[in-house]
Parts: sequence; structure tokens; C-alpha cells
Amino acid sequence: MPELKSFYFTFGCGYPLAGYVQVVKAPNEAVARAGMFKYYADRWCACYGRAEYVRDGVCRIGPAEYKVLEKVVTAYDEESIGCE
Repeated sequence: MPELKSFYFTFGCGYPLAGYVQVVKAPNEAVARAGMFKYYADRWCACYGRAEYVRDGVCRIGPAEYKVLEKVVTAYDEESIGCE
């Protein structure tokens, strides 16, 4: 099984989940994006890696702090995508 990394996806203004972030565990960004398309279609905005997203121990992008959704999308490959 491949090593899974954390990717953080935000939702655009005007979307029901604006202000939240979805964590996706996947081996790479392409597979993480496939997981987001499975669960949210195109209703998300941007993808960030851990170094871009977690600063000073706080989940933030720029000056904003985001609420983290409780479910975690796990994607081992583009066919094996689930949700915890």
C-alpha cells in the first residue's frame, strides 16, 4: 500500500462549505483531486499540501483559519476512494 500524504481542499465563497477544509489522504495530489471530484464534483476551490496549510500548529491559509470537516477522504488510487 502506498504511503499516504495529507492534502487540504478549500471551498469557494458562495459554496455551502465555504470556510471549511476537507482533508484528503492520498499518495499524490492527482489522486487526492480524484477523491474530491468523487465526493464534491467541481464544488471545491483549491488544494494545499501540509506545509502550505499548517503553520504555527494552526490550520490556516493566509490570514484565515478554516474549520476542518470531520470526515476524511482516503484515496489509494483513482479507483479505491473512500471516506472515513
